[in-house]
Amino acid sequence: MANKIQVRRGTKAQLAALGGLAVGEPGYCTDTKDLYVGNASGPDTLFPAAENILYNKNQQALINGGFEIWQRGTSVLPGGDGSNAYGYGPDRWWSQIYAGSVTGNTSSWVRQDFAAGQTVVPGNPKHFARFNILTLSALQTQSLIRFHQAIEDVRNFAGQKVTFTIWVKANAARAVGVLAIQNFGSGGSAEVHTAAEVPTVNLTTAWQKVTVSISVPSIAGKTVGDGSYLALSLVIHKAGNTIISAPSGVVGSWSTGYVDIAQAQVNIGAVALPYQPRSLADELALCQRYYEKSYYLEDAPGTATENGSLYGVSEDGTVGGPHFGYTSFKTRKRVTPTVTAYGKGGGVGMVSDGTADRTISSGVACIGDEAGIRHNYTLNGSTTNRRFFHFAADAEL
Repeated sequence: MANKIQVRRGTKAQLAALGGLAVGEPGYCTDTKDLYVGNASGPDTLFPAAENILYNKNQQALINGGFEIWQRGTSVLPGGDGSNAYGYGPDRWWSQIYAGSVTGNTSSWVRQDFAAGQTVVPGNPKHFARFNILTLSALQTQSLIRFHQAIEDVRNFAGQKVTFTIWVKANAARAVGVLAIQNFGSGGSAEVHTAAEVPTVNLTTAWQKVTVSISVPSIAGKTVGDGSYLALSLVIHKAGNTIISAPSGVVGSWSTGYVDIAQAQVNIGAVALPYQPRSLADELALCQRYYEKSYYLEDAPGTATENGSLYGVSEDGTVGGPHFGYTSFKTRKRVTPTVTAYGKGGGVGMVSDGTADRTISSGVACIGDEAGIRHNYTLNGSTTNRRFFHFAADAEL
């Protein structure tokens, strides 16, 4: 007679009530058809049934979760007025340092490389992001540090449970809060903040995988305006903060240093799915819905280079003649973007004639719409009929 292999079985709730399977012990969920196998450490390993495997945004709602795309440059200083330093670093990733009315906050995003062959963070990732907290003003009631990615449209995952996973470490022991931010856009309802089921994570100098689940509130009865989003945010702030209401606050982490992040993912459900990177081409196209530039991928806007620049000649062929034209974006933008022109020498708002960056005597180098940019300008002091310029188009949330 053939040997029989015993498999523990029951509903998912019944298996959960066991408190975990023994190492190597299989457990079959009779209601969901999923299979679990017990681990030596951590939660049981999930092997979901084929019909339960989620795709597209339900499997990975974040763009550039592997921090491969850095169109703004591989070392970026966010803007702001000193009391509220904020801005984008790696594509789609936003940060803020705020300390009320007290000035003196600076930060940077810097791309870092994993050592080839390292095995701590799985999957052979190439890059991770370092968020540097460079200088801080005095701790105020409303002080906070936060960074996240905005997932377009607050309707996403409303009334559902999501799981946020990210690999993190820091320069020293540091506690961070984790929460969902539902922003209802221009003219919409007030922002809603919801803490994760485990709201505070203690970081160390070693890489660790953080996995938290959050029950995203329903948006029933809310008003949704333009530019709404959902963000899963890492937050450091003073207790009693009136800007971010949850979690309750981690005061001791307000210090300079850095936080490193890698392989970020948001998926629907209470179980973290395996991290699956997209191709570089697919990731770039998704990023370009929000930000696109004419420069080569590794060249930051404002770099002095001809590579990738738009080229033309004056319409009448003369040295001082006007230039007209239209350039389509590689990817249609979320909204009409803010477009900045750069001469090939790096001059902001300028156009090069091949010998120098020139100011515009009339017209505008870049008039943007969702599909592309129109050119309609003449140059001051041009010595040739050639025209070179770059652009950066920003349609971020």
